[in-house]
Amino acid sequence: MIVKILNEAGGGIIIINFTITPLNLKDVHLIPSLIKYSMKEELFQLTIYSSHRYEDYLKNILRLPKKLRNYHYFGAYQDKELLGFTEWRIYEEGIFLNHISLFPPYRSSGIGKALLEHGFYLAKLYKKNKISLDVFEDNKFADKWYQKNGFTAISSNHWYVVENKHSLIDGDSLKVSVENFHTAEAEHAQYDFSNMQIKTSKCTYQVGRIKDLLFRLTGLQTMEDEELRYGLQELDDTRSLLVLSEIEIQDNHFLCKGLTKRLSLVIE
Repeated sequence: MIVKILNEAGGGIIIINFTITPLNLKDVHLIPSLIKYSMKEELFQLTIYSSHRYEDYLKNILRLPKKLRNYHYFGAYQDKELLGFTEWRIYEEGIFLNHISLFPPYRSSGIGKALLEHGFYLAKLYKKNKISLDVFEDNKFADKWYQKNGFTAISSNHWYVVENKHSLIDGDSLKVSVENFHTAEAEHAQYDFSNMQIKTSKCTYQVGRIKDLLFRLTGLQTMEDEELRYGLQELDDTRSLLVLSEIEIQDNHFLCKGLTKRLSLVIE
């Protein structure tokens, strides 16, 4: 995809020629920096992108044939220089824009709009009629920009951090197990983040591990399952919990780090 943008700047017209193509493997090392530009440092450290081995993870994804993965990365290039990138995830219910980010000198140039519109082409290619994304509420510029481009808010998630230290009932009476321990350990050794499947008598949970700092949980119900919290405490009692919850938690022990809004656009 070749794009030309006429952009008024400094009283003159600047012509920016660039192409949108699959991300080049040689540019993978730039992606964590690009993502970091789009969020606060405190929030960045709560994500897998802050891992010093995230680059290895991304390289392995890109080495997979496109037909065998649902994560797709595209870069905006000018003379082989990466200006910005997008990450699109293809799901049954639609496509998800997991990231769109530009290096600061290229913001407000129209490149971001071109990368977003490239998603409309992908939606048509994969026969999807909905695009979704998350944006941090305090990123007022991005929130307004997406809504200007037709997206509407449909839900939100609070990001809470809390220590997993509290009195539990007798552990001998609890039923909890890690279903994929060896696989998760190998993944963590390779990338410094991983996903675990932890089964209790109530449910099987997907639990993320981020570096040596956090267990990542989704949903308030995870905090209500004593067996899950006991299991996590047994696994590593030094890790805090990162809890993503649509419901606001009224507890002073839960420190709210941010709020993401889920935006969605239905394509006619």
